[in-house]
Amino acid sequence: MLVRHAATLATALALAGCASAPPEEPTPVVLAGADLRLPLDEYLLSPDQLNDLGRARVVLTRECMREAGFDYPPEGERVDVGLRGWNERRYGITDEATAAVDGYGVGESAPVGSRTEPTPEERVALEGAGGCIERVEDGQRRSRRPGLDRELALRLAGESFTRSREAPRVRAVVEAWSACVRARGFDYPDPLAPSSDARFAGPATPDELAVAAADLACKEETNLVGVWFDEERSIQRDLVAANRAALAEVREANAADVEQARRSLGP
Repeated sequence: MLVRHAATLATALALAGCASAPPEEPTPVVLAGADLRLPLDEYLLSPDQLNDLGRARVVLTRECMREAGFDYPPEGERVDVGLRGWNERRYGITDEATAAVDGYGVGESAPVGSRTEPTPEERVALEGAGGCIERVEDGQRRSRRPGLDRELALRLAGESFTRSREAPRVRAVVEAWSACVRARGFDYPDPLAPSSDARFAGPATPDELAVAAADLACKEETNLVGVWFDEERSIQRDLVAANRAALAEVREANAADVEQARRSLGP
C-alpha cells in the first residue's frame, strides 16, 4: 500500500510539473528578415534613431562651422541608414521584390545622400584640436555617464550571432540550404556567402538574379531564417537576462541621446 501511494504521489508530482512548465515555443516559419525582432534590438539604436542622431550632428556641425566663417557642410546634406531594421539581412537576403531586381544589391535600402569633401581650410576647422567635430561629439555625449558601456548590446548581438551560427540545428539547416542551392546549380557553403561573391560587385546580372532566386527558394524550402532566428532568439534571451541591469542603462542613455538630437532638429 505504501509503495502504491508513493508511486501515485510521484506520478501526481510529475504531472503537476509538466502542467506548470511553460509550453515550448514552436519554431516560427519566417522568410522576411525585416520583420524579425530579436531581444537585444530593444537595447540598440534603431536605423531611424541613428538617422536622427546623424541629422542632428550635421545641423550642429553646420552651426559650429558658420561660427568659424565657413559654409560647411552644404544645406541639405545628409547620409541616412537605409535599412528598415538590423535583422533585414542578418541571415542573408530575404526580400523577394528587391532580390528579383537587384539580386544581392541593397536597392532602395542604399544610403540616402552623399558626403561633400571639405576644403583644406574647412578640414582644419572640422578636425583640428578643439574643432567642430570634437565640439559636437562632446555635446552629444552629455547624456553618457562615465563608465557606461555603450557597446555592450552590440557586442552581445555579435556574440549571439556567432554562437547561433555554430549551434547544431543551425549548422544542419545551413547544410540543407547549401544542398538545396547546389541542386539548382550553385555552390555556396552558407547563405551569407553569395553577397560576398566578387562577380556580384556591380549592377545585377542574370547570373546574380538566378542565384538570388535559388537562395530565397531554398530559404523558404528549409525554413532557414525561422530556424536560425529561433536559435539566436533563445541565446539572446539568456544574454539579456544575464546583463539586464547594464543593458537597461544603455537603453536609457540611448533614449536620452535621441531625445537630445531631436531637440536639436527642432519641430
